[in-house]
Amino acid sequence: MFLRFAAFALCLAQPAFADCLTKDDFSETEVTVFLKAGDEWRLSRSEAGVQAEYRDPEGEPLRWQRTLYGVYPRLEQQNLSVDPETNSTPFPAAQWEIETVYDQSGPVPVAGGNFATTGVASGNFGGVKKTWSFTVAYSFDPEKTVTLNGCRYRAIGVNGNFYSGPVTWSGRWVYFPDLEVGVQTKGKDSRTGESWVNGMVGLGG
Repeated sequence: MFLRFAAFALCLAQPAFADCLTKDDFSETEVTVFLKAGDEWRLSRSEAGVQAEYRDPEGEPLRWQRTLYGVYPRLEQQNLSVDPETNSTPFPAAQWEIETVYDQSGPVPVAGGNFATTGVASGNFGGVKKTWSFTVAYSFDPEKTVTLNGCRYRAIGVNGNFYSGPVTWSGRWVYFPDLEVGVQTKGKDSRTGESWVNGMVGLGG
C-alpha cells in the first residue's frame, strides 16, 4: 500500500500534461505568444474567429486582428503610435483599418494542401477610404512538431501571397491543428514593401 501511495505522490510531483495548452484555453481566456523581438501576440478564439492583439516590448497595444483560423485576415487595425506627451498609445485610436472579404471561405489548413481565391479589401487610412480587389494563393507546408515552453505541438507553416495589380503583399503563419489557432510570424507590407520576421519563442498563460 505504501509503495502505491509513494508512486502516486511521485506522479503528482511531476509536471502535469495539463500545463500544456489545449484548444479550450483559447476560448476561456487570452493566451500570450512571446516573440523573438521581446514583443507578443495575445490570442483568443470566438465564433467570429481568432482575435489577436499585438503588443510592443513596452506592452503598448499597437495592432488588432481578427482572422479565420488565425491565418486568413478579416479585420485589421493599426493603432496610433505612442504619444510623446503622454508616453502611451491612445488606444483604440486607429491609424488605419482594413476589412478583407473573400469570395470563398478558406479551409482549415492541412499539411501539403493549398487554397486560392479572389476577394475585396476596403480600408480607412487616416480618413481616406480605399477599396481594391485581389487574388490570393495559400500553400500549406508539411506538418512538423515544435516545442514551446516544454510542450510539443503539431504545427503547419501557412504561406499566403496576395496580388492586386502591380501591388503584392504576403504573410506567413504557423497553424497549430490541435489548438485550432494560427500565429503570424512573417509579413510584407503592400504600402511600404517592408518585410519583417518575428518568430515565436514561447506560448502560455
